[in-house]
Amino acid sequence: MDRIKNKELQVGDTVYYLAPSSSYSIKKSVITEKRENQSKGRFHLFKGCELTLADGTTIEYDKVFDSKEQVLAYIVDDLQTSVASKRIGLQTLQKELAVCERLLKMYKDALQKNSVR
Repeated sequence: MDRIKNKELQVGDTVYYLAPSSSYSIKKSVITEKRENQSKGRFHLFKGCELTLADGTTIEYDKVFDSKEQVLAYIVDDLQTSVASKRIGLQTLQKELAVCERLLKMYKDALQKNSVR
């Protein structure tokens, strides 16, 4: 959505969004209906509303982008965050694996020493 110019999207505007069936599949459609979101207590930009698109998709206002460049930038940012998170998780697992391997070797050696006696 056009947050830089603080312009609210309207019926007839073309929007881009990520398809719910695929993490990074970009879809393009036109807004055909705009309904105010009835849920209370939730913060939504521009009064919070749901959009109905020409392709039949119903989506929250804050899940659409008004240009392909914006959705691509979102995907790049999301993937960078995901890669960094997974890298940290992998490093943690590698450290845990190294500890387990050291313990395994230590206990195998102890078992072998006790078997020899």
